[in-house]
Amino acid sequence: MSGSTTIPPSRGAAAAEALRHSRLYRALAGPSGQTLVPEHADRIPLPRVRHCIIAGGHGREGFNPWLEGDDDGIVRLEEARLPGSDDFLRVDAVHTFVIDHAGTRAAMRRFLAGGRCDGTGATRR
Repeated sequence: MSGSTTIPPSRGAAAAEALRHSRLYRALAGPSGQTLVPEHADRIPLPRVRHCIIAGGHGREGFNPWLEGDDDGIVRLEEARLPGSDDFLRVDAVHTFVIDHAGTRAAMRRFLAGGRCDGTGATRR
């Protein structure tokens, strides 16, 4: 059985952690926004099916100047990585548009056909 995953804050999101006590964030994100903080993300079990992670980024510096490292404007690449993933791929897109990026669609087709996204390697540990 195979599955695929895109743009997950697999380890929680620094942005959610920084904003978790903000009334505006709580109003806009609701209860689900609180589950994006790292302490809650650690409670989510790892997938038991083959999967790849597809995340947005810009290459070196991310789209969001307030987040450290490469990011899609909301989720940092390091937050998207998940131990046990079969593959990891970065597409040049902001968070909202990762799912509709041509590279994402092509990667999902490759993964469903042969088990690779192809970000050139398994990230299984």
